[in-house]
Amino acid sequence: MQVARAAPAPAGESDRAAESQRASRRLYVPTIVIAGLAAWLSYRGWTALAQTGVARSFDAGRYNLAGPVVLGFVLTVCVLEQLFPAQRRPLLARGHLLDFCYAVFYALLVIPLVVLLGAGFSDLLARLAPWLVLPRAPGSPAGASSRSRCSASTRWTG
Repeated sequence: MQVARAAPAPAGESDRAAESQRASRRLYVPTIVIAGLAAWLSYRGWTALAQTGVARSFDAGRYNLAGPVVLGFVLTVCVLEQLFPAQRRPLLARGHLLDFCYAVFYALLVIPLVVLLGAGFSDLLARLAPWLVLPRAPGSPAGASSRSRCSASTRWTG
């Protein structure tokens, strides 16, 4: 049995293929800059929230970003999807489990990142533009204005 060999590609085509492969391995500078900026703002947010409690702010962020209204909406959509499906699937189908994993990923990693980024940005903005920070209003709790300045997710219900 003979195996036919493919003719070698012209030199121009192999150079272009190698250049394309090298280009796909290079790092995209704007992506690195955005990741560095997010890490820096997250660090600033962590230091700003250290005064009031990072875990407390994460819990408040989870309540704001995945609170009862959001969970109720997701539950309603899931029930309606099972009652009136576009295509009938078992309850524990791969797609449903993957959606559940995405929701857990969102709750465990994305919400704390959003809280840290918001706190870091608001702290940076309060330092660079102090005229944007509201003065303490009479009758408000002692730390209400500083808490709202440090964390976008901290809610005051007074």
